[in-house]
Amino acid sequence: EGAQRSFFFGKAREKNCDMLIDIGANVGLYSIFAALDDGFADIVAYEPNQLCYDRMRANLLLNGLTNKIATRRIAISDHEGEVPFVYSPRNNDLFSQVVAEGSSRDTVPSVRLDDEWPVAGRRIAIKMDIEGHERTALNGMTGLLRNNDCFLQVECWEANAEPFNAAMKAQGYRLVHTIGE
Repeated sequence: EGAQRSFFFGKAREKNCDMLIDIGANVGLYSIFAALDDGFADIVAYEPNQLCYDRMRANLLLNGLTNKIATRRIAISDHEGEVPFVYSPRNNDLFSQVVAEGSSRDTVPSVRLDDEWPVAGRRIAIKMDIEGHERTALNGMTGLLRNNDCFLQVECWEANAEPFNAAMKAQGYRLVHTIGE
């Protein structure tokens, strides 16, 4: 993800973003780079997969960053409560995702970013990698996007890209750049 990280952090610096919201943080790579950059006053990493969350916390500890990055073991969605969740054996359970209601017996806690961050006037960089749950998460962050100057990097499956881009356009955002698949 070198090209993606380089573009993301370059744009975040260009826009003077002082906050990073890392949605689908996995093992914390983006959050760690942000903390080492020292340009972000606030960094929060959301990761609902317990294994990934534990590895992220270990990475923060190993890098002396536990006091610079707030972490939440929770999914970003369009409601507070729980969402169905599947863990895949692929990649030692590092791949997981929120799925349709009734598709899994496992659940994880969920929140809306609008409830988590009722802020206005901030410059926020948002990295989102949530395996097909982008549109639903977007529905829970419309206020955050409307009331702040946000720059988003979203990993989106090809089948979901067009509807997601249309939903972002409806929020007043536009596609700036794409990198690979």
